[in-house]
Amino acid sequence: MTIETTPSLEEATTITIGYFNVEVWPSKYSDPNNLPLSRRELEALYFFSSGLSGLQVADRMSVSPHTVDTYKRRLFDKLGVDSIVQASAIAIAVACGGSVTKNS
Repeated sequence: MTIETTPSLEEATTITIGYFNVEVWPSKYSDPNNLPLSRRELEALYFFSSGLSGLQVADRMSVSPHTVDTYKRRLFDKLGVDSIVQASAIAIAVACGGSVTKNS
């Protein structure tokens, strides 16, 4: 993960996580649909980002633990990350008004 901060609050802070550059603008809101994830993958990411274990996520989503493991692998593959912490960082940046673009 690379973070490039700018001195002005009117400029973006760019965070590179996995395959994505995430720009966080203090006054700009972005659309979580910019992430290449299904609704269920976003839901799993939300629960993982909240600190729930795989078994707890499975219980909340009413799916098997194997299905949750599949969601987790897809999150890693689609976002180009190696951990839930990195995937959560992308989700948090988007929730805080960041824009997400895929690295070239």
